[in-house]
Order: sequence, then C-alpha cells, then structure tokens
Amino acid sequence: GMVVMEGEAVMARVVLDVAAPHKLLLEGAELRLNQVVAKEEAAHSLDSWAPALKAPIVLAAGDRFCFQFPLIFCGQGDALSPGSVALRWSRAVGASSSVTNSPSAVTTFKLPEVSVKARGLVVRTLVPPQGVLGEKLAVELEAKNKTDDSVEYQVEAQPSESFLLAGFRSTKVRVLPRSSLRLAFNLVPISVGLLHPPKILLKWKRDGQDVQQAVSTAKVFIQPPDFNAQE
Repeated sequence: GMVVMEGEAVMARVVLDVAAPHKLLLEGAELRLNQVVAKEEAAHSLDSWAPALKAPIVLAAGDRFCFQFPLIFCGQGDALSPGSVALRWSRAVGASSSVTNSPSAVTTFKLPEVSVKARGLVVRTLVPPQGVLGEKLAVELEAKNKTDDSVEYQVEAQPSESFLLAGFRSTKVRVLPRSSLRLAFNLVPISVGLLHPPKILLKWKRDGQDVQQAVSTAKVFIQPPDFNAQE
C-alpha cells in the first residue's frame, strides 16, 4: 500500500465514472475520517476543496467527475484505514435533468489503506516575540534529521508584504544522519502590528520523488522605533 509520513499533508483524489444508463444527480459528499487522520477544517463538507459540490451536479452516462482533499495523518502504523467518502445521489428526472422524484441513496466508499511512518525531518522556527520597525529581526529554522541518511535540503524564504529579507533568500544545506542544524534568516520589518514573518519552504528528494514542506512561523509584534520613548 501507499506509504506516507506522519504530519505531512497527502492529497486524496476521488474519481467518479458514471456507468448508469440514466442521468444521476450527485447531491453531496461527506468525508468520514477515522482517528488516525487529523480533523481538518474541510473534513466534513469538502466544499472548500471541491466548490462544485456546493450544489447538486447532474451526471450522464460516460461522465467523469473528480475532486480531491487533503489528509494529515497523526498516528503511525501499517495498513491503517483513513476513513471513507459517502456520496448522496438520486436518479435525475424531468426536462431540466435536475429535478428528482426518486428517493436519495447514500453510497460509501472506503479510502485505501496506508502505512504511516515517522517523519524523517522535524522542523520548527524560532521567532522573537517582538521587534522594531526597520531593525533586523533574526528568525531561526531548526531542522532535525531522524533518519540514518544524509539529506540535502533546499531552503527558501517566501515573499512577504510586511518584511524585507536581509541576506540570502534561498540556500542549500545538508543535514547529517541523526543530527540537527540551525539556519538564521535576517528580516527587516516594514510594517507595524502583530505580523506573520515569511513562511519558509523546504524541498528535498525522498525515494527519488520531489518533496516539499512549508514551515509556518509564529506571529511577532512589530512596534515603531519610538514606541517606548518618553514624551
């Protein structure tokens, strides 16, 4: 079965091929997750990931309808069942093919089993609680390699409307097996208030496949230079 890493987002894709001789009305879909999957905001409605599901959809014979959604696994093990997708549908009748007199039915499809492994890379950011407008602010990225292999990572600071980057925006680092490193980004705030520093993107290869992870940073309060000045 498929192997995924704990804590990493995996996109699940559902493909519906209509083989019925008559038109069907897809009235909605619901994602029913097991405990091994983190309950995300879109876990039940799916609307934010598949906007077409906000209204009933008419499907004719030979039609194909696809939608996808993210799953984040919060437990480890082999042959784990993420849950199922429940589709509510009925037979479409009437001139517009969107009016139905037949009762709705619910068909449930199990999501494929997966093996969830511990993450080989654990990343966190260290951000000061506050800074001053126009003055350098150091944000540190700490990466821990929990595998027995040396891994090279591409580290990129993402653009931000509230901060300028003083120094490198992108660099490559190598993390030795069972070790960690810290990498500092110097930022210059150009806005005041409670702000999010830029996200940091890591890219690397795992089993020959390209992998990337966006690392969010905690908010920092940026104050004017004379914020504490005495009048």
